[in-house]
Amino acid sequence: LMAAVAALPSTKDGWEIPAAILKHAGLEDDVPRAKAYVLAFAQWAKSAVNSLPDMTSVSFEATDFNDYYKVVMSRIQYMYACAEDSTAQFPQCCFQSQIRRPPAFMKGGHMTTLRVFESAASSAGVGCFADVEVQYRRELRVVGERRFRATTLRTLLSCAAPGPFEQIEARLSEVTEGWIAQLDGRSLFTLLDAGESFSPGDDVQVRIEEQDGRAVVLAQGPWFRVTFVETAMLQHMATFMTQAVCTQGDA
Repeated sequence: LMAAVAALPSTKDGWEIPAAILKHAGLEDDVPRAKAYVLAFAQWAKSAVNSLPDMTSVSFEATDFNDYYKVVMSRIQYMYACAEDSTAQFPQCCFQSQIRRPPAFMKGGHMTTLRVFESAASSAGVGCFADVEVQYRRELRVVGERRFRATTLRTLLSCAAPGPFEQIEARLSEVTEGWIAQLDGRSLFTLLDAGESFSPGDDVQVRIEEQDGRAVVLAQGPWFRVTFVETAMLQHMATFMTQAVCTQGDA
């Protein structure tokens, strides 16, 4: 992000806006105005980016990249878990994340696609999962180590429940405290080693397997914990592919 903002233009000379972008914006006959918009955005971005705090991936928490919807759904799922027989396991949930359309980018002056989640190398694109599996597993394991914090959960609830929702949250306080107790200090998930199968229990487990020629990420565990995994997992997949495109693509 810092590099992208630094590369934005600061003067009206020495750069052009692609014709397709001008047409899409309805400004193909007013290039100076289009450039003025770009320069205004660039000025704002260069100022705003300096206000962002320095953050490392290890400082993220399990709730990062999740919104109030996830908080609400997780508590509903927790109430379902509480309604189960005491002898039963928590309701289990299993979902998968995969790339359905590989991203396109320019490499060597030609358009190609990123295939880092494909099982085998192909002339149709760049990379395959075998090339990145060790790195991807290492990074995904770090994502799984993010932990839930009671103070963060309470802050999310207080910030995201204004007006009439305050009364609802007050009535749910007993449920909410039990829910927080089940999350506080727990890691987001555990990444299983290659070939290892899911096992029953109240921990969230993640495994990577091959399906239909591509790597697929599966998550399983108590429903109210798994619901937080999906967003973080998809966000990491997107970040991983973005880094690959920026590394291998044309500047």
